This record gives sequence, structure tokens and C-alpha cells, in this order.
Amino acid sequence: MAHRFGGDPSAQRRHTRVTGPFEGRLIAPITTPVLIYELSVSGGFVHFDCELRSDENLCFRIALPGNGSVVVEAQTVYRHPAGVAVRFVDLAAETEQRLASTIDALSQSASE
Repeated sequence: MAHRFGGDPSAQRRHTRVTGPFEGRLIAPITTPVLIYELSVSGGFVHFDCELRSDENLCFRIALPGNGSVVVEAQTVYRHPAGVAVRFVDLAAETEQRLASTIDALSQSASE
């Protein structure tokens, strides 16, 4: 399927994504519940109902099904009326591994 900006969007992505939603919590700069969609080891789309400055660094706690939770720092990639697309920054090796194993397990179960 062609993306409205041209090309196949899945061909532009480097990492496997799982749709979600994943429960989470924005923990900085404010605290509020969030839902994360299109989760990958590099970022995702975060739905929440609050206003933030576009240049703020964000910190989230994300619940991983069967794998506890992880805390990630993120930067806004773009804004949408439903939330923000974020890129994770400075992931610890353990956090990246836990994200990857959860995403792999969920994407394998979705394809079965």
C-alpha cells in the first residue's frame, strides 16, 4: 500500500512494530496515564490528553505484557491531535533487550 507521502511506510521503518495498545504512564515532565501504539525498540505513538511543549524531553513507564515494565526517555518526532510520535533516546541495553523480546513474542503470536 502506498503511503500518502509516497512509498511504502513499512519499507521506511528499521524496526518491527506491534500495534498495541500498551498501558503506560508519562512520568516527566508531568505524570499522566498514556496508551502507546506502534511500539518498536526505537519509539512509538503515544496517546494522551495533555499539552506539552514540542521541545520537552519525555519519560515514560511502559507495561510490557509478561515482561514487567520499562522506563524510557523519549523525544517528540511529530505531533498529531491524538498524541505524539516519539523516538526513544539513550536506552539501556537491558531495556532495549526487554523491548525487543516482548515485540518479537507479540509479533510472532500475531502471525500465527
